[in-house]
Amino acid sequence: MKKIYFFLLLTILFLSGCGLLVAPEVKEFDLRVNRDSIPGTVRVAAVRNLSNSGQRFLLRADNELTRDPYNLWTAEPGTLICNALNRIFKENKTLPAQLYICDVDCFETDVEQSTFRLSGSFRKQGTARRHRFDITVPVEEQSAEYIVSAASSAVEKLAGLLSGTAKK
Repeated sequence: MKKIYFFLLLTILFLSGCGLLVAPEVKEFDLRVNRDSIPGTVRVAAVRNLSNSGQRFLLRADNELTRDPYNLWTAEPGTLICNALNRIFKENKTLPAQLYICDVDCFETDVEQSTFRLSGSFRKQGTARRHRFDITVPVEEQSAEYIVSAASSAVEKLAGLLSGTAKK
C-alpha cells in the first residue's frame, strides 16, 4: 500500500512540476527594409549563404557560436537577403536590369561587441570581378527586435554598395 501512495505522490509531483514549466514562444522574423527606396536597374539574382547561419539567430560570444533556440528568421540568410534587396530596389521597366550575385560568409550578432555583422562578396552577373563587403552595425539592446533592426540596416547598407557599383 505504501508503494502505491509513494508512486501516486511521485506522479503528482512530476505532473505538477511539468505544468509549471512553460517554454518561451518561438518567434519568426523577416528583415524590415524600405521598399522601393533606391531607384535604378539593380536586381539580385541570387545570394548564396556560405556562413554558419541557418534560420536560427546566430550569436557569437567568447569566440563561440550558438543558435538562439527561440528566435529564427523566416528563411535562411541567402533567401532572406535576396528578397530584402529586391524589395529595396525600385524596379525600372524601361531599362534592362543589372543582375548581381552575392555570397554571404557572415550573418551573425556579436554579443560582446553589441554588433551585427554582414560580410561577403558580390559581382555583376557575367563578370568575374568580385567586390568584398564587411558591414558592422551596432545592436542597441540584446533582444530579437534590435537584432532584426541591425540586420535590416546592414542589408540596406549592402543595397547602397550594390547601387554605387551599378552606377560605375
